[in-house]
Amino acid sequence: MTICRAMPYLWRAKFVLGLTIFLPLNASAQTDCAVQTEVPQSECETLLAIYHAFDGPNWGPFRPGWNQTNRPCLWSGVDCISGQVSSLSLQGADLVGTLPAALGGLPALRSLALTGRRLQGAIPVEVYGLSQLTTLNLFDVQISEPLSPEIGNLVQLENLTIQGTDLPGSIPVEIGDLAQLEFLSITGSELTGSVPAEIGNLQNLRHLSLRDSRISSVPLELGNLSQIEALYLNDSLLTSVPWAELGSLPNLILLELAGNEITGGFPMELIQLPMVQVVDLSSNHLSGPVPAEVTNFNFTLQALILEDNDFSGSVPSELAGMGASPKLNFKNNKLSNEIPVAFGEGLVSLFIDGNCISSSDPLVRAYLAGLSPGWESSQCLQIFDDDFHTGDFSRWSAVMGDTSPP
Repeated sequence: MTICRAMPYLWRAKFVLGLTIFLPLNASAQTDCAVQTEVPQSECETLLAIYHAFDGPNWGPFRPGWNQTNRPCLWSGVDCISGQVSSLSLQGADLVGTLPAALGGLPALRSLALTGRRLQGAIPVEVYGLSQLTTLNLFDVQISEPLSPEIGNLVQLENLTIQGTDLPGSIPVEIGDLAQLEFLSITGSELTGSVPAEIGNLQNLRHLSLRDSRISSVPLELGNLSQIEALYLNDSLLTSVPWAELGSLPNLILLELAGNEITGGFPMELIQLPMVQVVDLSSNHLSGPVPAEVTNFNFTLQALILEDNDFSGSVPSELAGMGASPKLNFKNNKLSNEIPVAFGEGLVSLFIDGNCISSSDPLVRAYLAGLSPGWESSQCLQIFDDDFHTGDFSRWSAVMGDTSPP
């Protein structure tokens, strides 16, 4: 009888040893903040408060160490410098709960990164008191209240990224107090209104992304961002932008303005950008001719995207000789007439699907077919649809040889 009772215990012991677990099966080690010596007791207790606020007991095996050992600097997502917590990074679907005030209880914290669709609430005011913070990244957190004016207290901040959070409200003017900021990205938000003029104070800013929002205007002071290299203002509610100021940015490489409500003609001011590589003005309401002066873009230009606008007239023959061989995307506009034969030389990648344009030159047709096989069959479809709405079929003669509707 003694042997029979002992056998199950021995089997369990072998199984446990096979998993390299050296505790009794029913043992449960927990962190003792008073005993550990890696960080101040208050910081250890703060980490445990965050652990419980985010439903730590149900995290599973993917964040080892939390509330299991007395080595908090070795816990998953925790880094320490000189005996204090310097970085906290937590991400995953199993993070659940409201952003706790405890996030502000790590005075030496330099980097805070949280990702989780089941995290929610306002950014705790205590976070704005983290005077050493250089990086604040919040991804997919459901933020319920606008950024506080106290964001301006984070004067060491270099990277502020808030993405996919449905952040409401407007950008506070105190954003201009973040003089060290180099990377600012607030995307996938419910931000409304105007970008404050104070954003022009950010002389170290290299990347600005406010895409996918409900922002309706941007200030002239964008022209003060002399170090800016990438500017994303796409998929918002802009009806105009300060072209002259944008055209004066000496280090701008990428300008993304697609998916707004911008009207007017082609912004000639952009041609003077000395470093630009990509200009995306697609999905707006720009109209008028595509100017021949586009050839004056610097040789750095790699792509000019005018797709889904209302540009009309002919494609200028001068564009075929652009020395840098850029990609010219003129799809879904109202361009017409013959494509200049110079494009048959294949120096420029021209995409013209969805216009009302043609070519009788076999080299041009073959070259364009190599870029977009269906370019010819896509011509004039938009014009036909538009004219059914207006009742004016005069433009059909260029295609059908007859001004009468079918």
